[in-house]
Amino acid sequence: MRKIFINFDSAITFLLFFLFLILFNMLFFKLTIDDISFSGGKMLGKWLTDQTVNIVDSVGDWKEAIQICAKPLLENNAISQNYVEAIFQLHESIGPYYVLAPGIAMPHARPEQGVNQLGLSMLLVKQGVKFNSTENDPVYLITLLAASDSTSHIEMLTQLAELFSESNDMQTIFNAQNSDQILAVINRY
Repeated sequence: MRKIFINFDSAITFLLFFLFLILFNMLFFKLTIDDISFSGGKMLGKWLTDQTVNIVDSVGDWKEAIQICAKPLLENNAISQNYVEAIFQLHESIGPYYVLAPGIAMPHARPEQGVNQLGLSMLLVKQGVKFNSTENDPVYLITLLAASDSTSHIEMLTQLAELFSESNDMQTIFNAQNSDQILAVINRY
């Protein structure tokens, strides 16, 4: 069993991580605090399904990982290939801005860069892949976010932050042998 996830033992660390995600999105999408609302319900299972969660043993590089992760969203027309290209261009111009923690990346770009509807996909790369994020490589879990506007994805991010903060659940995901094992965890959020 590999131990690859950042340890979020304290509630304070979780809150700081969650605030970072909210502030990042406020800056990225030019939001004000009035734009954000939460219903508090479980919702990840609505977006992460057996069609949008995949596992591969290895990939050639970070671009291939993102392309594989994006495939379900391309197939269901949630995003266009332009969105994937925008993520590549952003990565090349400003670096791996979306690598959130050791082993975890959440690639995304702006809605107008190719999002047709809100979407989420997840890819577990069992051997890991380098994203050129010195402190957080290799990345094992890629969760591609497609936000159709500046607010609809905030609740989704809340649930993801809660999931990412649960080290036992993250270890279960990192050690999963099939997508059903991942979905069993996802459906609790």
